[in-house]
Amino acid sequence: MLEFLEDHAQADFGIDSESAKVLDLGAEDGDEEEVEFKVWDVLGGSFADIQATPTPSSTSPSDPTSAGWDVVLDKGTFDAISLSDEKDSQGRRICEGYGERVLQLLRVGGIFLVTSCNWTETELREWFENKTKAMEEEGARLKMAGRIAYPSFSFGGVKGQTISTLCFEKVVA
Repeated sequence: MLEFLEDHAQADFGIDSESAKVLDLGAEDGDEEEVEFKVWDVLGGSFADIQATPTPSSTSPSDPTSAGWDVVLDKGTFDAISLSDEKDSQGRRICEGYGERVLQLLRVGGIFLVTSCNWTETELREWFENKTKAMEEEGARLKMAGRIAYPSFSFGGVKGQTISTLCFEKVVA
């Protein structure tokens, strides 16, 4: 992951849904590079407010596959919104549209790293590989690219872990 970021990341930019988090993150000292943080509503915010510029590795700045972020990191947002019964404008639970929002943030080849304490690996794959297939008509979907292994435990003949972290890549169908 760190090698990918060193080779591909072009902008140092972060967003969070809570202004207190942004203030805390922006106040950290000792970083070699300054990171810009903004408050942004991942479920309803305008993409124009945080749009990434095309990567220099693309063949053309007008190439639609080059626009978007290299990495989207979720360290609890999906867990939090999946506990809500709130509905979106389409009548779905708000967590049901989250994968589509992530897809719109990523460039083709970009990665989405999600860590969950509420969902198993199988369930996360269902949410982000299978339920984002609705976006395939636009030519893109999320495909599992890897996982982080954590210590596991066994209980009642079933093996499990308390944390799941999966990496998905945005691919063109």
